[in-house]
This record gives sequence, structure tokens and C-alpha cells, in this order.
Amino acid sequence: MGLRLLFGADPELFIRNKKTGAFISAHDLIPGSKLEPFKVDLGAVQPDGVAAEFNIDPTETAQAFTTNIAAVMGKLQSYIGADHELVSQPTCTFPEEYFKSLPPVVRELGCNPDFNAWTGQVNERPDGDSTTMRTAAGHIHIGWTEKADPTDSTHFDDCRIIAKQMDAYLGMYSLMWDEDTKRRSLYGKAGSFRPKPYGMEYRPLSNVWLRTKSLQTWVWNAAYRGCVDLIQSGKRVEDTLGDIPREFIDNNIQWWKKNEIGSDDRRKLAHTLPNFTELANPPPLPKPEDAKLVTAASSKKKATLDIETMPTFRSGDDPSWMTHLWKMKDSNGTARHILKDKGYLPADYEPKG
Repeated sequence: MGLRLLFGADPELFIRNKKTGAFISAHDLIPGSKLEPFKVDLGAVQPDGVAAEFNIDPTETAQAFTTNIAAVMGKLQSYIGADHELVSQPTCTFPEEYFKSLPPVVRELGCNPDFNAWTGQVNERPDGDSTTMRTAAGHIHIGWTEKADPTDSTHFDDCRIIAKQMDAYLGMYSLMWDEDTKRRSLYGKAGSFRPKPYGMEYRPLSNVWLRTKSLQTWVWNAAYRGCVDLIQSGKRVEDTLGDIPREFIDNNIQWWKKNEIGSDDRRKLAHTLPNFTELANPPPLPKPEDAKLVTAASSKKKATLDIETMPTFRSGDDPSWMTHLWKMKDSNGTARHILKDKGYLPADYEPKG
């Protein structure tokens, strides 16, 4: 394929005080701004309202994608300090008194408009004044051109086609790992996109896919597969599924469960999605009960894993307790199985030293 495809991301994360458990705003902890992100190795960082945002340099491989994410998240962690942690969850509702104490520009939902690929129209701007809930996304950027005019009708239509394609290859599957139903009341409707000079930004995903390296890899591979299938084979989601992805994503319908779909013949088309995409299901996220297994595996030192803090460890930290658990054995095998195979650690993790 002569066309060069590049993939990037600009996820947002919430910040939590480790001691109090309270979520705090990122606006006075991180350098940079929306208009001028602070450049770091392999990407950039900035506050975005109350959230901590980062972006990565565009990549041609899944390995580079996960490498860039780990590097920039590690830098982001260094700015917020050891007393705070990055949390990948789709929404956070702040206490009203604290929220009202923040600067108006921080409380404001100031995103530029995005578009709905299924209608071609501008998405309605969310009302952020009536709630202290804020959302955190995990947008995927796809590049296939240079210096395109985002207002050009041909480029705009190309972006619409790819955004719909990503609804099938990413948006529908994201319902398997992200059960949140609140975020889409503000952001993340099916087909949400922004045209860019280099291609487009796909906006429906939350930040949950950041939680494990294996899921990050799956996301890159799925996005790549969707583009290649479209360009090389001419496979367009509309030709097979119509607007099914839009209905299912916007209503959080678990399409892989028969009882969710019912007897409607049109909805049953969703069951053909794996045949259309030829994708394996995304790797499951660690479950809270797995953390209990890790605790039980250590007879010398108690330890519990908080799933939402794992990005901190993947950014380069290697706590001594992790190495200890790595070497422990119990009646069920090893803590290595729990840490690694259950998804708390990347498949290629090896302890330092």
C-alpha cells in the first residue's frame, strides 16, 4: 500500500490525591495550554480544564504507539508529583464547593465544535454549567495526508467515511471495555470527529483503553485494520451494517449479547460485526477481584493493586513490592500469572534489577 498511515492520540486523565482520595484540578500542576502544549520527548502535555491532557508523536507501529504513551505519561506523572496519581476513568464529579472555587476558564467546557459523521452536521455543544461532572476522552488521530484544508468538502467527506469506519472497528468494540453511560451525555457520540490538515481526529472513545498496554496495542491494530480494509479492500461499514454502529454506541447496547438485541432483524446485523472486521475481541481489563488474588499471593508483604493507578507503574516505576510479588509462589501458581496474565502488567514486563 503506497499510502502512509500514522496514528496518534491525545488522551485526558484525572488527577487524584493519593492520601485523601480527592480528585483535584490539573490546571496549576502541569505546564502548557490548549493553544500551546508543552513539548516533551515523544509528545506534549497540557491542562485541559480540570483534566491532564497529553498527546503523542504520530506512529507507524503499535509498538511505537505504546512506547510513546508510556514515555509521555511518565513525564506527566513527574509534573503532578508523588502525592498524586493519574486516573483513567471516563467521568469525575467534583464537589460543588471545590468546583466553584476554580477559575472560570477551568470550569468552562471550551472545546471547539466537532462533527457527526452520520449526519454531517455540527454536534450540539454540551451544557457544562448545570453539572460539576467532567469527562475524560481517549481520542485517536489518524493521518493519511498533509496540509489538507479541513473545510474542503472532499476532505470533510473522507473524514466522515473514516469516522464511520472507526465506529465499527473501535467504537462498537469499546463497549466491551467501557461500560460508562454518563460521558456521552456531554461528549463522545458515535461518529464524532474533527477534520485535520493531516487527516482526522476520532472522538467517541473515553480514556479507559489506556489502562493496559495490551488494550493500547489492540486499539492501534484495530484502527489500522479499519483504515487498511477501507483503502485496500473497499470495505465500508455502511454497506454491511448501515447505521447500526451509531444506534448501538449512542445507546450503549452490548451488541454481543443476544438478550440486548432481541428479535429485531435489523439489530441482529450487529452479530455480523466480527465477520466484517475480522478482529479478535479486545483483551479484558483486570477485575477488582484479581487485586484480592494478588494480596493473597503475598505471604510476607501485603499489597493491593488499584487498577486505576496502573498507568503510573507502566510509565516506568518499579516498586519493590511489585518485584517481590513477581517472585512469589502460591498454591495457584505464581503472582506473575495474576499480575501479567490478568492484565495488570504488560505482557512483555520484566522487573528491573
